Amino acid sequence: AASEAATQLDHVTAVAAPQANAANLENHAEVEATTQAAAELGRRAVAGASGGATADSEGHTEIAAASEAATQLDHVTAVAAPQANAANLENHAEVEATTQAAAELGRRAVAGASGGATADSEGHTEI
Repeated sequence: AASEAATQLDHVTAVAAPQANAANLENHAEVEATTQAAAELGRRAVAGASGGATADSEGHTEIAAASEAATQLDHVTAVAAPQANAANLENHAEVEATTQAAAELGRRAVAGASGGATADSEGHTEI
C-alpha cells in the first residue's frame, strides 16, 4: 500500500501536478485576455456613449439654432416685411405727391414764362 501510494505521489508530482499547473497558467492567460478584451469593449462603449452624447448635444444646439432662425423668419414675415412694405408704399406715395407738385410748379413756370414772353412781345409791339 505504501509502495502504491508512493507511486501515485510520484505520478502526481511528475505528471499530474505539472499538467494541472500548465492548465492553470493557460487558464490565467485566457482569463487575462478575456478581461483585457472586456475592458477594451467597455472603453469603446463609454467612448461611443460619450460621442453619442456629444452628437446629441450638437444636434440640440443645431435644433436650437434652426428654431431661432425660424422664429426670426416668422418675425420678418409677420412684422418686419409688412412694416417695410407699408413704409415703402408710403414713400412711393410721398414721391408721387412730390413729383406731381414739382410737375405742377413746372407747368406754372412754363406758363408764366410764356405769359411773360407774350406780354413782352405785346409791349414791344405797342412801343
